[in-house]
Amino acid sequence: MMPKIHTTKYRVVGVYINLVLLALSLFMTFGMRIDSLRFWGAYGLFVSVVLFVTYAVINQKIFTAFSLFFISFCVFQFGQFYLYGLGVKYDYVFEHPFYSKFALEKHMWIVVKFTLLSIQALMLAGVLVGVKERQFVLTEQTNTYHLKRIGKLLFWISMPASMIMTAVQVLFAVRYGYEALRTGSTGAILGSLGIFNRLSIFYTPSLILLWILNTNKKKTQIIYELLMIVHILAYLVIGQRTIGLGLAGTLMLMKMNNAKKMKFSTILIIIFLGVGLMGLSNYLANARLAGGGDVGGSRSILSGVINFIGSCGWSCFPLMVVVGASPESMPFTNGLSYLASIMGFFPSFADPSGLLRTITDSVNEGWLTTYTKATFGIGYSLTAEAYHNFAWYGVIAIFFIGVIVALILNCTKEKLSPFRYYVQMSMTYALFTLPRRGIYDLFNYLFYFVFVFWLLRKISIAIDAKKPVTE
Repeated sequence: MMPKIHTTKYRVVGVYINLVLLALSLFMTFGMRIDSLRFWGAYGLFVSVVLFVTYAVINQKIFTAFSLFFISFCVFQFGQFYLYGLGVKYDYVFEHPFYSKFALEKHMWIVVKFTLLSIQALMLAGVLVGVKERQFVLTEQTNTYHLKRIGKLLFWISMPASMIMTAVQVLFAVRYGYEALRTGSTGAILGSLGIFNRLSIFYTPSLILLWILNTNKKKTQIIYELLMIVHILAYLVIGQRTIGLGLAGTLMLMKMNNAKKMKFSTILIIIFLGVGLMGLSNYLANARLAGGGDVGGSRSILSGVINFIGSCGWSCFPLMVVVGASPESMPFTNGLSYLASIMGFFPSFADPSGLLRTITDSVNEGWLTTYTKATFGIGYSLTAEAYHNFAWYGVIAIFFIGVIVALILNCTKEKLSPFRYYVQMSMTYALFTLPRRGIYDLFNYLFYFVFVFWLLRKISIAIDAKKPVTE
């Protein structure tokens, strides 16, 4: 009982710290006039570190599924402001000749303040929902027959498709450059492989599931780990480095959870490996842009990490556009985009009037690309979508999104089932890039990574209902 009491006590303190900092930020946002991006960047870094450390103390673990999501959210949404607050020299999006014209100086105050409040609302949700996580233990008595069956089925179906897609993308990226993957005849060729892309979506989650179900078979686990590492490196080469780092972070977390006792030296090694991976991803990114020429910007690990944080921080641009365009050029949608995200899963025959499709199309993030007249998709983000719906009240929307994410990523039952642990780990990987996407992707991941696996498991159980099941 002592661990539970200990955790509850620290959780109450954590909620108090979160509320005090949130009250302070609200007062400085609406009760004071502090028009300095450098101040807000430095203050935001201080707040983020305090919140992260507080959450680590509550869980008695430095890294958890939710804390990885929190780090991702902070780096994507506030990364450039952190660097600016520290006085780091960088090509900031809000100083760029093209990008900065979509958000005036007065809009940038809203962007930085809204983002910081969103960070705090997200962690408040995590602290309120989360308690000390339980360690997953796979025993000989645990029935994993049906999960292994669907895991192997989806693995063997998706592996050829994933290998083909990955090999083609790596080949074209190395030969013609990253941009060729999205444009011209190369992009058309990849588009024609749509069926492979659809099937390959099950590859990584099936790897995660089979890794979990072979916890007691180290040699088998190593095979799945090597397959993950191959895909991590491939993701870095083809420019999908955040997806690759998400998978690397998930693998790291699973191995940490699997360890009976984690030494401090091991934690330091993992941290250094993570930093090194960020540096490597930045090196490969610069190499792609330089076409094999000088990539001097990534000669040191520190500069590599700085450039990685800065490049991820460009994801604040969608919020810059939304703030600059709303409500004059683009009215607030008052929750329609969240409704459209749910409607997107309804089949067309369920919408004979076309009303649902109209709602979905009217709030699609593609309007950002049209508005900016960019020749590339500028993406989206949770903060941009929240502000586009409710303006400043979008912070409340981020809080409820945080609650949903925390419920998915926090496993708090006394005994953790294999499927529940799979949900936690697969969604840790899936949600790593969610901060730079819309809420639709959250439902999309839940459908493919959770519902499909759950449904197939139920079908497997139903098929063998009258047969004796043996391991």
